[in-house]
Amino acid sequence: MKSLLRTVLVLCVFANVLMNFAVPDGVTQVVLSAFAGLCALACGAGLWFLRDRRPEAERRSV
Repeated sequence: MKSLLRTVLVLCVFANVLMNFAVPDGVTQVVLSAFAGLCALACGAGLWFLRDRRPEAERRSV
């Protein structure tokens, strides 16, 4: 699951950068960029929720 989220995150960031160059300025670029950004934020949030959490005792010893 994490590898899928990482892959989609990278694709969304790449698509967002590509759209800035490939799509002419206007409403279309804004909508596509917003969608790619929302996708990237959702993948980032999913990865954050799926992170491995250490037990409380291990956190105190570090």
